[in-house]
Amino acid sequence: MRADELPPFVEELRHLIEKPTSAHGMPLIARIHSHSADGGMASVALHYSLNLEETTTTLSLVDDGAHGDVAAGDGIYGVTIPAQASRTLVHYSLIVRDSEGRETVFPYPGDPSPTQAYYHYDNDVDTQISLYDLY
Repeated sequence: MRADELPPFVEELRHLIEKPTSAHGMPLIARIHSHSADGGMASVALHYSLNLEETTTTLSLVDDGAHGDVAAGDGIYGVTIPAQASRTLVHYSLIVRDSEGRETVFPYPGDPSPTQAYYHYDNDVDTQISLYDLY
């Protein structure tokens, strides 16, 4: 396969708040490289679900310098997932399509986890013992 036939490459996908509470929307950024002739992306879609729900919500990431990405056109795409209730686990993944229709799913199909995740928690359980939410 020639380099100009490769699908988009997701170098990085991460959320920007380490310990979010229910007061925080979660900004995410993705660093993406395109091998298409014009270097463009047709779409960068974030799919997220809550706890163990199978229903997903889709948000579009943008590279405009106003969504946690540094500058417009720099290959860093950003979006914010809305705030969630305390004790909510949020799973997320990307589907990226370049201007020539080639597609990448991230995390990649061979990765140990099919999604990335974070947990909203307001320290709302007042106890002397450890509390674990198992999913």
